Amino acid sequence: MQLIDELSKYKKMHERGIRLVNIIYVIAIVAADLFVYMILGILMMGYDDNYDASQGNYGSFSSMSNNDALIYIGFQVWNIMNLILIVFYGYRFFKWLKVNSVLRD
Repeated sequence: MQLIDELSKYKKMHERGIRLVNIIYVIAIVAADLFVYMILGILMMGYDDNYDASQGNYGSFSSMSNNDALIYIGFQVWNIMNLILIVFYGYRFFKWLKVNSVLRD
């Protein structure tokens, strides 16, 4: 009977733990996110190279071509999406900490 109790404690301990697969998954997601930022940054360099002050202020839509404007909008949408996901996963992480805290009664 004691062996069964020990095995159930061991099983519960590993159900709450962080697995290596989850860590690799998070690293892959962050790497993909950074890759998208790199691509958008490289595409936005075209605007810097072709900027003409006579067409308007730097960063205004009037000084951008349609392609540059789409890249800029995509970059801002990507920023907002990342912010929403950071808040969401931060909330889930702190909720997980609260439930799986060692200090709880």
